[in-house]
Amino acid sequence: MTTLQYLLNMCSRNVCSKFPLCECVLLAFVIVFSTFPLSFIFTARDVKYRCFIPECENITETTYNPEWLKDFVPFQHELPSSCYRYALSNDGTCSRHNTVLNETIRCDKFIFQREEITIVHDFGIFCEDNLWKLTIIGTLSGIGEIVCFSYAGFISDRYGRGKLIILSVSMSSMISIVRSFSTNYTMYAFLEFFDTVFCAAMFGASLVLVMELVSPKQRDIANLLICFFYTIGQWIVGVTAWLSPSWRMMIRVLHIPGLMILLLFFAIPETRTLVFLTYKRNRAKEIVPEEEGLNEMKDTGTITKDQVEEVELQGFWDVMKEKVLLLRAIRCSLLWIGSNFLYYGLTLYSVTISEDIYVNFVLSVAIDIPAILTYYYGSQKFRRRWTMLVAFMTTGVCCLCVGFIEEELYWTRLLIFLLGKCGAAVVFTLIFVFTTELFPTSSRHSILSLCSMIGKIGSLLAPQLPLLARMNHAAPLMIFGIIAVTAGILSLFFPETVDTKLPETIEEAVNMGNISVDNNKIKI
Repeated sequence: MTTLQYLLNMCSRNVCSKFPLCECVLLAFVIVFSTFPLSFIFTARDVKYRCFIPECENITETTYNPEWLKDFVPFQHELPSSCYRYALSNDGTCSRHNTVLNETIRCDKFIFQREEITIVHDFGIFCEDNLWKLTIIGTLSGIGEIVCFSYAGFISDRYGRGKLIILSVSMSSMISIVRSFSTNYTMYAFLEFFDTVFCAAMFGASLVLVMELVSPKQRDIANLLICFFYTIGQWIVGVTAWLSPSWRMMIRVLHIPGLMILLLFFAIPETRTLVFLTYKRNRAKEIVPEEEGLNEMKDTGTITKDQVEEVELQGFWDVMKEKVLLLRAIRCSLLWIGSNFLYYGLTLYSVTISEDIYVNFVLSVAIDIPAILTYYYGSQKFRRRWTMLVAFMTTGVCCLCVGFIEEELYWTRLLIFLLGKCGAAVVFTLIFVFTTELFPTSSRHSILSLCSMIGKIGSLLAPQLPLLARMNHAAPLMIFGIIAVTAGILSLFFPETVDTKLPETIEEAVNMGNISVDNNKIKI
């Protein structure tokens, strides 16, 4: 039975029986929606602007870089200064002979390179001494994700993946719509933080849910589809930003559809093991019938009372008391730090490769498609660990190379950069499913959230790279390269998980690698 056939069968179980694609489309929508917090890349980005010269131009009839501008504004790297202009002599006429080249004054009005409106325009965040207000938005978003991961795993493992998804999408939609009406910077930053406090939970919950619903042989295909929809979501963010005249309109277009999920509260499926842990045993068969594809019932189609009680007794702290699993969680966390730093850092850095930030972002996202296919082929051919090693190393080498290539060789830099971004995307695609395969059911999402939470150290650091790039344009790429090579070596210290049964108990998790699937039969 293929993944698509299984998902279609799954969709016919409950209130969506008349609409067999409902659950599938709903989960795809959640995956796409989970990418929308990346919109801060466009709403809180720095933009190019320069001083308005009232003696020489009309603010409604001018351009960003006219030929005469060099006589009135200092230039650096062939770009006009953002906040300073040359002082003029007392008569104040527009003449190059009246400029005082050894004296500059700060501007209070500006001419922008593009017509789009960001928070820079609306909240007056101008000049380098205010640049931190833009970069801190990405950091606040990362902190919000850390807060989210602190509770998401507990709610998911305790009350169900579906309930967490509904909570996450609905709250994120409402907060984001309110954020689009922000009247000042503080309000915007506050709501950006609380958006990610809720929004960050939906991707992990959806991934764990799907991984638990499909059989071991189907997990790679399922993860491939999940990551494909995640890429589509990022593409939608980039195109929406490109077409939207202002950041407010972009946020509304992206998040208003999220409110529709409240109408589909009962359409989110749930895995049978969690149904047993959450509901009475005599109701479990009604909610989730025995079907092929539920990995925990592959052979017998049933779960015994003893098995349920054993899983119930094994909580998060029981898992952490097991030395093998504790060390595994620590190594996973370190990989997550490297993966997040590389993936989000390279995504943020992509908008600086050339002048057109939208083309840069869309190309950077488009490279995720071959990355997803590479992940699938690599996992099938070379297994998880070696695929991760090669992907990390590829990213590291490419980043180190781009750091030494002259900026004039634009296409060479872009191609090598995209190859490195492809490697980072392979790792990002792989690490989610890899983590879910390493830990038992009762604590699976909790540990995934823990690793993600620690990994957000990388996400917190990534938005600060534009500040480092101002001092040395190649420095961020050097850091990317070193971290990638180090993480690649670390990836070898894990058991292989391809085609293994998801562990239900601590004992099965400790023995991970000894339980495999061959010809749809579980072998121990």
